[in-house]
Parts: sequence; structure tokens; C-alpha cells
Amino acid sequence: PGLTNGFYPERPYSKTGWLQSAAASVGLLTHPANIRRREYSKIIAAIHHYGQPLKKLDDLALAVNAADMRSRLHHQGLTRELAIQAFALVRETAGRTVGMRHFDTQLMGGWVMVHGGLAEMETGEGKTLTATLAAATAAMTGVPVHIVTVNDYLVSRDAELMGPVYQALGLTVGAVTAE
Repeated sequence: PGLTNGFYPERPYSKTGWLQSAAASVGLLTHPANIRRREYSKIIAAIHHYGQPLKKLDDLALAVNAADMRSRLHHQGLTRELAIQAFALVRETAGRTVGMRHFDTQLMGGWVMVHGGLAEMETGEGKTLTATLAAATAAMTGVPVHIVTVNDYLVSRDAELMGPVYQALGLTVGAVTAE
């Protein structure tokens, strides 16, 4: 996404063939959730790996890293490797700016969201923090991002609470309420 490929990327349509559907219906294929679980553990391990060097950077060096990440995402698009690196950057930035580091379950939720899926989370599991991963990563590519929440109080609270994360990454934050 971005200037090179357009601002609103579309996912290619993929249809499962009749053979795969038939095999899945009789249990001959591995359940997709098991495959996803293994894939998520690899992604989380990679995010932790890329996050280690970021911990050693001072705030200025982290800001330079964020500018470089925005440039790479804007020009190369949302590749798997860049998304993993961006998640590590957002995680480290959140830890420094708002004192909250993403847990592994939040990393998985963010990964689901950045790939266009829905991540269901219980009250208190950190949906607001989780959203920073997908929103900041997508915004750094140059795609306009909107986070929608249920009421004006939450809009204002979440924009104020997570605004420092986005701003440290070189992004802007606004809140639209009924007023």
C-alpha cells in the first residue's frame, strides 16, 4: 500500500477447490486453527527477536528507526518481514511512551487485525493497546487508518491514552465525536 500500489489495497480472492473442501470435510486435512497456532508462535518469536535490539536504543535512535520503518513500509508495502519488524517497533514504543508492552496474545490479535481479520477479546484484555499494532503498522505504509469505538467517551479516552504511541512513531491522531 501507499503511493506505489494505491492507498486502499485489496486482498486477492482465493477460492478453495472442491478437492480441498471434500478432504477437509472428512478430516483428512489438518485443522486450520492448528496451522495458525504454529504460525503465530513463529511470528511472535520473530517479533521478540526484532525487539531485542530496539530495547538498547535511546529515544532519539528509536525515533530514527521509526522514520526509517515508515519509509520502508511506504515504499515496499506491508510484507510479512516488515510487518513483524513494525510490530516490534510499536511494542517497544508503547512500552516507553505509555508504559504498556503488548503481551503475546495481544501480538496475535494485532496480527489478525493487520491481515483484515477480527480479533475477539474479553473486557480488560487490552483491545485499545492491541489496536495500536495494526493501526500504526497500516498507517506507516501510508494507508489512512480509522479506529472506530462504541461511544464518545472511549473515542476521547483512547485517542488521549494511545496518542503518544502514534505520535512517537511520526503519526498524527485525531478524535471525531458527536460534538
